[in-house]
Amino acid sequence: MERIKKNMVAVLIGLLSPFFLTAQPGAALNFDGLNDQVRVPVSTMGAFTIEFWMRTTQTGPNGTQWYHGVGIADAEVGGAVNDYGVSLLGSKIAFGTGNPDVTITSTSNVNTGNWVHVAAMFTSNPNGYMWLYINGVLEASLDPGVSSNARNTNANIALGSIQTNIRYFNGDMDEFRLWNRVLSACEVQSRMNCELTLPQTGLLRYYQFNQGIAGGNNTSVTSITNLIAGGNGVISGMALTGSSSNFIAPGAVTSGVSCPQVFISVESNSNVINDNATTTSTLNNTNFGTVCSGPTPITNTYTVFNNLTAPLSLGNFTITGTNAPSFSVSTLPSSTIAPASSAVFGITFFPTTTGAKTAAISFTTDNCNTTIYNFALSASVIASPTITVNSGSICSGNSFVINPSGADTYTFSSGSPTVSPTSTTTYTVIGTNTLGCVNSNSALATVSVVLSPTIVVNSAAICSGQSYTLSPLGASSYTYSSGPVVTPSATTTFTIIGSDSGCLSTNAAIATITVNPIPTVSISQSNTLICSGQNSTLSASGATNYTWSTGAITPVVVISPSITTSYTVTGTSLGCSATAIITQAVSPCTSISENLLNEPLKVYPNPSNGMIIAELKAEAEIALMDIDGRIIFIVNKQIGKHEIDLRNYSKGFYFIIFTTQTKTEITKLILE
Repeated sequence: MERIKKNMVAVLIGLLSPFFLTAQPGAALNFDGLNDQVRVPVSTMGAFTIEFWMRTTQTGPNGTQWYHGVGIADAEVGGAVNDYGVSLLGSKIAFGTGNPDVTITSTSNVNTGNWVHVAAMFTSNPNGYMWLYINGVLEASLDPGVSSNARNTNANIALGSIQTNIRYFNGDMDEFRLWNRVLSACEVQSRMNCELTLPQTGLLRYYQFNQGIAGGNNTSVTSITNLIAGGNGVISGMALTGSSSNFIAPGAVTSGVSCPQVFISVESNSNVINDNATTTSTLNNTNFGTVCSGPTPITNTYTVFNNLTAPLSLGNFTITGTNAPSFSVSTLPSSTIAPASSAVFGITFFPTTTGAKTAAISFTTDNCNTTIYNFALSASVIASPTITVNSGSICSGNSFVINPSGADTYTFSSGSPTVSPTSTTTYTVIGTNTLGCVNSNSALATVSVVLSPTIVVNSAAICSGQSYTLSPLGASSYTYSSGPVVTPSATTTFTIIGSDSGCLSTNAAIATITVNPIPTVSISQSNTLICSGQNSTLSASGATNYTWSTGAITPVVVISPSITTSYTVTGTSLGCSATAIITQAVSPCTSISENLLNEPLKVYPNPSNGMIIAELKAEAEIALMDIDGRIIFIVNKQIGKHEIDLRNYSKGFYFIIFTTQTKTEITKLILE
């Protein structure tokens, strides 16, 4: 009925146009079909919607592709390229794309002389899809599987002809809109009979043709105003005067009649958040403010109000943008909101990294006036201090100073940085910088308590001249007043201090080393010379216990050697030992009283000062024996006189023993 009223009004205006048409503002644009054209400077991307009102009685040529017809909104380019266009093919609307060439056509005839709304849509995702709406009704669609390349080869769309300036449109056009997205059927149907309120998401070009004077002289008008900033259409070929090839009125859409306002709103903190809001504010919680970095998230809540008279469905809550990972939809609202009701959702911000953070939240609705509601989010994160703190160990009874760094002020779980634990203890430190941010890391100072060692050491007795190694126990290292190897000349006390993990012992260990003298052991014998088979008595003195080389353990032993023999005795007193040796001379006693070879033995001078002369009648061994029976000098001499030097020997009484192959003779000798 409304459409009938509008058509009746149009008829009346047409009848009365000679009287007042020229006084009306332009509301639509007439193309004369000869050379009229408007160039729209724009190139579309991978998805677009072209919609407009048209009125014609023209019949286009026949053909299979859109570029065979009369151009209405065309971006055709010769050859296999990514082009597109909407044309009049016969009595139908044709919508097509190139590379490869694919065209779909309406089922309705559009050259009836009535206003017809056309909406042609294309998307390249995933591999191309096309829709064609006539008067809000889907009349053709196709999934041709075409290339997903963007349809942006041509930088212009020609209104009123094929792009190559052929096959011109004869008719009227109103409300030309170009979008960079595919509209829903609801959007097409609810907005085609009214003028859009701006801004609109994805709207690239919007020509209402509400310019000039309808049917008047508009020759000074050279462009069609784009209600989106920039991108005015360039007029060519138009007379711009009279009722043809000029602005006309009325149009398909009554000028000044706006589409219904949005009846969905979002609030937070009792403040409205506008749809498509690109600025943020702490007043409505779209700006989370300046926060400290750390693991603690911040959650704001938002309320969606349904001011409609029908239920509202919500879905697809999505966060996008540079810092989208820093934001998360933590609570989803009810999927359906009753009329005049509301639902709450939450957004959580994670301040894990520093710097300015920006993102945007969007959600879909089933209300075609606001199919997508979105608004910007932001936050600023300043660095929380990272605290480092020292740990260490102390000896029991000592203190430790906790020394943190990385912040400006600190709070200690101990109440003070100086602690004196009795056992190993861990303390927590919280640091705060000048901006009030506390450390996000866990700053722990562990103070280990090491018990001071208690050491012991043994005392000992040694013999004079011996060394002793002090061997304390109870610590890992030691400090000695002397040592650890000591050689005291007399009984001495030594002090030892122990250390374990840097802790000194609580006591000083004392070791007393007793030094016992070494006994002076001597041997006396009852005879200096005996005959083979005779006895001699050896007596040891100077010690407490004795051990002889014969195995005897008494101080006095009786011996009967058959040959000259040396005897050893070891004397022990207080664990200290000394050794003495004595030689018992033994003679065959066959001619000890005879002179050598029946000749007197001549040794002179006797007594002597040490230089003696020995006369030998045969080769002999000459030995000098002291009174203890020790052979201290021995030499072999030939027959004759021999000078022997004994001046290096002590003065006293000695025996000279002459031994030949057959006899032994002993003579006393005095050195003075």
